[in-house]
Amino acid sequence: MSSDVDQGEEKKVGESPESKLLEEARTIVEERIKGWQSIQPVDEERIPRFHRDEIVLSNILGKGGFFVVSEIRNITLIHTSEDEGQDAYDGRSLRNLGVVEMENRIQAVVQSRKFMARQCLRQGKDPRYAFKIMQDVNRTDPDTFLNSVVDMAIEIKFFASVRHPNILKMRAISSGSLFEPDVFMILDKIYDTLEVRIEKWKQKDQNPFSRLFGLHKRNEKSFLAKRLLVAFDIASAMSYLHDMK
Repeated sequence: MSSDVDQGEEKKVGESPESKLLEEARTIVEERIKGWQSIQPVDEERIPRFHRDEIVLSNILGKGGFFVVSEIRNITLIHTSEDEGQDAYDGRSLRNLGVVEMENRIQAVVQSRKFMARQCLRQGKDPRYAFKIMQDVNRTDPDTFLNSVVDMAIEIKFFASVRHPNILKMRAISSGSLFEPDVFMILDKIYDTLEVRIEKWKQKDQNPFSRLFGLHKRNEKSFLAKRLLVAFDIASAMSYLHDMK
């Protein structure tokens, strides 16, 4: 008898019903994005969707206030989807490209479930995608749980509408409603942050061997041009975000 009662009992986060918190999150999100003309339902609809059991994770890349981000080691298509037959490339069109050109093509294309499953690893070894989901520790406190759901939903809606070559791309999201505790998003994995890259530049600039035989002077202009190009790309992305409404 008690087991039947337990099965019918509503899930709770602390002392608050989970369903009530999820509905409250939906109301908050709808209110916050009400005036955002850049967010359109069609943008969200075009994003591929995966079930959690189709994703295999490996290393944790980092943890923030609400979320944990991990590498995706493998994607196995288990559930059928409307986009299953669509594919930007059949594989042969990428096979004869150089590494740099192939990566540029992959970054630029709108990726389908099938494409993501096949291209999950770069050069067959390095995880291409990152998986972002609510931390388990945030599932016990009602306020933290609510804020986590709200932040994830708004982030998904925002990323779905962003189209800029210098802004991180969201490639897929979880199937079902955005207002669920296990909602997740799949993004391109970042291999370097600007902070890390600046440290690498410093080390390269201070390398005593580069100053021998005039190598430093010969490379100085090229090195400056590379850094200015990065600065321009960042400014371009910031300008794009500033103009979004």
